[in-house]
Amino acid sequence: MKQSIVCLMSFIFLLSFLPVTGGADEKTTIVGVVQAVDWDENDEVTAVSIMVTETELNEDGDEEEYNIEYYVDNDEMGQRLLGLVGRKISATGKVSMDEDGNYTIHVEKYRVTD
Repeated sequence: MKQSIVCLMSFIFLLSFLPVTGGADEKTTIVGVVQAVDWDENDEVTAVSIMVTETELNEDGDEEEYNIEYYVDNDEMGQRLLGLVGRKISATGKVSMDEDGNYTIHVEKYRVTD
């Protein structure tokens, strides 16, 4: 059991070094709901993420849903998304993953889909 856990942890560690996209200039489109992740002292939203729900088949052939959170760069385009909390959007941009396995998207364009 202990050996299996060590093996799994090693595998996850190695996966963290794989790039999310094929190249530095490759763009990805995600569809999800804008969520507030940080607020100022006046309870104004200062940072958002996009929560994407994915579906895959498990080994029994049943569909399972899971969420992936993409933190939005807090640049000019990210600031535009602050007013869209709770809305479903399609966002295109460059995705990266930090050393802790958190995804960030540098949004280059978006559209509200709901």
